[in-house]
Amino acid sequence: MRGARPGSDGEHLVQQRLGTTERADRFYDDQVLDHLNDRMREFVGRQEMFFLATADRHGECDSTFRAGPPGFLQVLDERTLAYPEYRGNGVMASVGNLSENPHLGILMIDFTRDRIGLHVNGRVRVVMDDEMRARHPYLPTDPVPGRRAQLWVEVAVEETYIHCAKHIPHLQKVPRQASGSRAWGTDDAKRKGGDFFGAAAEAAARREEGTRREEEACRGEETCREEGTRQDEGACCEGGAGRRSVAGPRSAAGSSPGAVVRPDVASRPGAAARWELEPATRRPVSKPEREPKPQREPKPQRGREPQPEPGFGAGPAPVPLPAPSSEPVPSLGSAPQPVPALSAEPAPTPEPAPAPEPAPVPEPAREPREVRQVREQVEREVEQVLARARLRAPAVAEGDGFRGWFG
Repeated sequence: MRGARPGSDGEHLVQQRLGTTERADRFYDDQVLDHLNDRMREFVGRQEMFFLATADRHGECDSTFRAGPPGFLQVLDERTLAYPEYRGNGVMASVGNLSENPHLGILMIDFTRDRIGLHVNGRVRVVMDDEMRARHPYLPTDPVPGRRAQLWVEVAVEETYIHCAKHIPHLQKVPRQASGSRAWGTDDAKRKGGDFFGAAAEAAARREEGTRREEEACRGEETCREEGTRQDEGACCEGGAGRRSVAGPRSAAGSSPGAVVRPDVASRPGAAARWELEPATRRPVSKPEREPKPQREPKPQRGREPQPEPGFGAGPAPVPLPAPSSEPVPSLGSAPQPVPALSAEPAPTPEPAPAPEPAPVPEPAREPREVRQVREQVEREVEQVLARARLRAPAVAEGDGFRGWFG
């Protein structure tokens, strides 16, 4: 690439690809200048508007429009321009871009007389109004309050070239309208154009929709908190005779403490006919204590001592002791007694002692109906869980046993 050739590397590369390098060189040689010649300065001095292009330090671009009385774009010399920044919407997008990236592009088009355009590219610096007027005291002071400069943008010219007329439309100026038709510097939304493109209406609709969603979310949270409070207090009832929420121990006739109402059983058949409870943990349901029935004492057997009643953890029944003999026991030191002669008759065989009658076993205490319903409900749910787990479990080879839920 030739260093002295105008334009960017990108446009030179595209020229080569499209085969327009020769035509571009002719335009560079004939039309591109690095200053404002006399005809250009005269053209700039009678313009009432121009288009401005800027970009921030990231290359994000912005284009805008500037207008004023003829000559508001000042030609300070053949290499310097300056234009004022009037009071606007306060965004300051162009000046903000120029504070990061001091390059700009200006396009002036004469639609009414010559149907021609002029490009000016350069580097800028932003100058406050009092400093600008101290350096250039001949700058005019506009009598319209809305057209008084807050600051100036001073442009050091780097490139100037023509914009050809073949695509510029020919326009005509209308007669000057009544005084005040152009509201310079006004904050009146209607005189500034109102909401011509409907952007403000869309923004208001978005805000309204966001507010509505926030209110619905707040109402939902309040409802959840109220329902949680009612469940905690045990004050939620449906239909009077239906399910009841139980947050703690029930009455004296109630079931086990710590039981909570299952929320998924309200739609089951017969849910309103019984209490639907689920233990808070998988502990076995404790049975209420009941007073044991009085046990009848067994009748003692004739000729035998009464036997103690066997119970849980008791050892074997004790062997009965023989009855004491009525014969005197010889004392120590007495004369030995004669041994009686043995008889040839066999001794009589003692009769076997009759087996003791078993003690009556107390009848088991009957569990309350509500406890039985709870136990049966838990057993049914456990069977359902096991059945679903078996269906989900992969088929195992014959002979392989169950290896646990997680293999």
